[in-house]
Amino acid sequence: MLRWASILVAFGLLAPLASARVSAVPRPALGDWEGVGPHGLPLSFVLAKLHRKVVLSNLVVGLPLNCPAKPTPWVAAPFKPAEYGGPGAQPRIRLPGWKPRDVEITSFTGRFPLILGGRLLTRRHMSLSTGIGSRVPKHCGWPKKTIVWSVRPAKRVAVQTGTWTGSATVSDGTGTLTAKVIAAGRVVDLFKVELTCTAGGGGSFQSGPPAGEFISAGGAFEGWAYSNHWQARFGAAGALTGTLEASDPCGTGGQVSGTFTAQRSGP
Repeated sequence: MLRWASILVAFGLLAPLASARVSAVPRPALGDWEGVGPHGLPLSFVLAKLHRKVVLSNLVVGLPLNCPAKPTPWVAAPFKPAEYGGPGAQPRIRLPGWKPRDVEITSFTGRFPLILGGRLLTRRHMSLSTGIGSRVPKHCGWPKKTIVWSVRPAKRVAVQTGTWTGSATVSDGTGTLTAKVIAAGRVVDLFKVELTCTAGGGGSFQSGPPAGEFISAGGAFEGWAYSNHWQARFGAAGALTGTLEASDPCGTGGQVSGTFTAQRSGP
């Protein structure tokens, strides 16, 4: 029997069996994928089908910036273009040790290449990882060597890219709000508030560009600028609403609480 198997392999007659084993690996589900890493570090992308192959777009990766207990522990960075290598992708050269469920996501748009590697565990679950960069704060809660994300399909609230404008209200004044959304509705690149005091005077604060505030699948984001802090959500009806804690620009020297709303107003 072994002799016949050797003869069949030599003539290529067993190749279909090998191909069948590879093709039996499921393709990942198409659509939005969302990942969660240590301390809520985000990872987001879209898988779609192009010419019968799986392709990737709208990649956003959370990059550690400060210690997890501090404000702005990470920023969300969009990577365009980016490529997907894995089940269902365009065939490519396979390095030694490659396995049919292996996944690699790469982008070479910045000074340093981004490489995420891992495995497709099921059609609806991936594990992806990358090495810790030299600029990641040490000894304060981030992993020492490798960041790992658990990534699954998720339905995202549709958030329009472009400029969002609206109004803000605090206890002793009112003002305007401007936000800029990029990366297919995944990142707030600018957040700015200008306040006018009821008794006269005022002030402003802003984050970005780039602000790097990640918009979750549910439409929520959070940001900091010095002693100012805000939390907000894009609703399914197309409105942005949120709350803020800001340094009082009206002379009390303390903090004031407020609310804001906005609508998309332009590109």
